[in-house]
Amino acid sequence: MYWRDSHSTYVDFLLDLIKFAFGPKWHKQQVEAAEAQRHLVMRWGMSWYRHCKKVQAEQDTGEKTIFRTEPTGDAQSLLTLADDLYRMQLARSLTSELMRRLRSPEGFQGARYEIQVASVFLRSGFEIEWVSEKVKKHCEFYASHRHSGQGVAVEAKSRKRPGVLGQRRQFRLDHPWGLEKQYDDARQQNPGTCPFCIFIDVNWPVQPHLPKWQKPRMGEVYRLAQKYNPTPDNPETVTLSAFTNYSWHYQGDGVALPHETLISWPLHPTHPILETGGIAVQTD
Repeated sequence: MYWRDSHSTYVDFLLDLIKFAFGPKWHKQQVEAAEAQRHLVMRWGMSWYRHCKKVQAEQDTGEKTIFRTEPTGDAQSLLTLADDLYRMQLARSLTSELMRRLRSPEGFQGARYEIQVASVFLRSGFEIEWVSEKVKKHCEFYASHRHSGQGVAVEAKSRKRPGVLGQRRQFRLDHPWGLEKQYDDARQQNPGTCPFCIFIDVNWPVQPHLPKWQKPRMGEVYRLAQKYNPTPDNPETVTLSAFTNYSWHYQGDGVALPHETLISWPLHPTHPILETGGIAVQTD
């Protein structure tokens, strides 16, 4: 339970939740550090604060006045993280290990995407159980639907790009996609005992001017579809594949643009999803 008498909106609550989740020690260290040396989450927060101050000045509103503004890319990155953390807390699924990785610049990207995917399943009526086995090959978590009892195994991978989400070096438009290798690596985490879902974030600036089938990454997606072409005699071991593009961090203090998601599933899976009362994945 959170109690603050200053909460006027859900956004206020989420901003406070970030501070509580990351902890006062972490927050104090971030405040004392130079802005260029701060954690990405803290920089998102400062960017959103500056945007709100600018909007307040333009609209001539007071400090305690509720005002309206479109979210920036930094704000969408920050607030979706906070909402995901809240849903994980409600489900008692936010572990100390996940928070440790989130606080670390090196571990942030991977942990952030795992939480993002887990929150999708929580919103879709599932309960999740993180895999804590100390073995080299295992999925991220198991999800069980509250009503149907359907169980699935889930693997989540976020494509790393130079200069993005805490990665070193400079971002390059000619950086290889690498989706095929990432997808093949994800397939190796299949426990083989239940439906298996793979989520991969392509981590690339959105291109709203291009039709979805003409996005540059679709070349690798098409090759994967040709590579894994199941038949009744040779079924597919992956039950559901999702390629997401949660790329608000590229938009900075500009207006946040919608994310992009492609979901596919084979006609002949080794472990099919139940036809009645089964999975319903929310992608927005």
